[in-house]
Amino acid sequence: MKIIREDGSIVTLAGEIPPWLNNQLFLISSLKEALPIPKEFSLSPAYPNPFNPITTINYGLPVDSDVSIIVYDLQGRETAILVDNQMKAGYHSIIWNADTYSSGIYFLSMNTNDFRKTQKLMLVK
Repeated sequence: MKIIREDGSIVTLAGEIPPWLNNQLFLISSLKEALPIPKEFSLSPAYPNPFNPITTINYGLPVDSDVSIIVYDLQGRETAILVDNQMKAGYHSIIWNADTYSSGIYFLSMNTNDFRKTQKLMLVK
């Protein structure tokens, strides 16, 4: 579903929209602006960082991809697997609750077939 704003721009809406049938009434409970598909892979800086004990990780996929997002400690040991599956193209967000982990520096690694990025996280309790 699309709407035209007063300034003439077109906005694509997303939500649970039933298929169109002539002469039918439809109740659409909620719609929101659909986010565009990113043009390239991205891993945004975790926010907040330093954190205690929760941080949010945002990432974008231009195509459907097998994604793994893993947290490692300073010794390179796998600490937490946040994502390890097939994801649809678009923008995604995950939350890491490190309540059971000790204070320190961790490394977050995002891997797909075509992209790899690592960033440093600091857990402060």
